[in-house]
Amino acid sequence: MTYLRTGFSLTAALTLSVSILTPAHAQEGSGLRGTISFSQGIELNDNPDFTVAPEGTSVVTQTRLGFGVASRTKTEQFRFNINGRLEGELSGTNTLDPWEVEDLSTSLRYRREGARSSLTFSARQSERKIEDEVVDLGTGFFGISFGPESIIVDSGSVAVTGLGADFATGLGGPLELSLRTRYTDRDYSDTFDPELLDSETTNLSGIALFRLNPAFAVRAQAGQTIKDEDGGSEYDNSYIGLGVETGTNAMTVSGDLFFDKSAIDGVVEDGLGFALGVSRPQTDGAIGVELSSRIDDAGRRTTASVRRSIDLPTGGLSFSLGLTDQEGEGGARLTGAIDYSRETPRGGLVASISQSPATSSGTAYMDTLLSVEYSEEIDAISGWSAGISYTASNELGGDDDDSLTSASLTYQRALTEDWGLRTGVEITRINTTRTDRDRNTVFFNIERDITFGF
Repeated sequence: MTYLRTGFSLTAALTLSVSILTPAHAQEGSGLRGTISFSQGIELNDNPDFTVAPEGTSVVTQTRLGFGVASRTKTEQFRFNINGRLEGELSGTNTLDPWEVEDLSTSLRYRREGARSSLTFSARQSERKIEDEVVDLGTGFFGISFGPESIIVDSGSVAVTGLGADFATGLGGPLELSLRTRYTDRDYSDTFDPELLDSETTNLSGIALFRLNPAFAVRAQAGQTIKDEDGGSEYDNSYIGLGVETGTNAMTVSGDLFFDKSAIDGVVEDGLGFALGVSRPQTDGAIGVELSSRIDDAGRRTTASVRRSIDLPTGGLSFSLGLTDQEGEGGARLTGAIDYSRETPRGGLVASISQSPATSSGTAYMDTLLSVEYSEEIDAISGWSAGISYTASNELGGDDDDSLTSASLTYQRALTEDWGLRTGVEITRINTTRTDRDRNTVFFNIERDITFGF
């Protein structure tokens, strides 16, 4: 299998990377601010090509450079970032050219807010090397998603171009209108997996909300997603829905009725779908029930779940438990999720586990995610962090199963007011229906961000 729809990425503190997003203190003011980022690192690993039988140890040097510009006023926000990595192999299997430019990316975001309206535009272009890992092939910067995360067991590279726009008007008024559009283009180079197909995906959706009174609203919505795979299939999913929402201080109830239509290479499946939800606030959080039945390119999926969130003195806990039934895939299966966070006097803990259904190119999967991250300050200038993650995707009614396990331990220290150090180890294990692979990595990195005004 190629795609794992649920992915997990360790935070920047747990990987050999440097963020080029403009620091928070530069965003809080007004006017135009710039950031130049520099990172120099050395990485030692015992399986540079991520092969089944490692050939030896490799020492790789990595230089990361980034430039970002940000501006923020009361009504407008603008960010532009560009970064890349210069990589060379100092010793080992010499699989790299003397120097290669990797992971080039450019991103732009503009947002304008009015009294009752907002407009957001985002664009991204990136090209990155594939190295048998969980990678984010489509998610744009700044929280705007252009597609799912994936696990790829292959080599080569992938180029991603993404465009996105959101528009909302009438916010808080008797009539609200929201429109969203996304476009993603993916091109693979020098890969071997026949499932890695170049593709173009376009998504359009809109919601109109009519508030008849403060406690009752009617909404109409529609959307369409079209995906064309080069030499593969064409997928066309669309829906039209009408629903209501009513709420008081004691309870909120919502319900929607949909007409779903899914076409794969001209073969059409359609039918009625629905979604119902009830939520009730509690003194320490909230409780809710959800029930839905929808049709997509994997057929009809019916789900039911109960969720509960609890506010804790130093964090929070939320969990859900449910059942999902995928048409033609052997009956109901258990789903659920738990999220826990806790602040400590010198750090914090974040943990989550989930199992949920997903669809990719007409195939239904059950995705599993487990992640735990902990960080703690040692003193005013140093700290450490650790994390472990497990991601897996199992084909429903089939034997296409992939999983990736990763663990990291990182130490960070401020060398001067401007320079910082990050060093640590990372262990990665990949298990698929075709192969089992592993790699152990030690990294050392120094970095600096320079922020200035124009």
